[in-house]
Amino acid sequence: GMTPLYPCRGLPPTGTRDLLQHIEPDDPNVSWLTLAEVLQALRHMRIEIGALRKPVQMLLRTMQTAEELYGQDRVRLVLQISD
Repeated sequence: GMTPLYPCRGLPPTGTRDLLQHIEPDDPNVSWLTLAEVLQALRHMRIEIGALRKPVQMLLRTMQTAEELYGQDRVRLVLQISD
């Protein structure tokens, strides 16, 4: 398999207060990505946006809209990897 571009790096440095009721702050399987990082990771994995399921495409468009409102790299997708 391919090596991920971004290792898990915990919660983002800001804007996490509401997340703490859903995610343990010290969970090693928690991470976050900006839209630019998500898009770079998709390119790295050779995944076309059009090949993604519609809800994932909608999430990426929502992140893009949020960046237009709040500024580039001020919007983060927080994720938790579980089996």
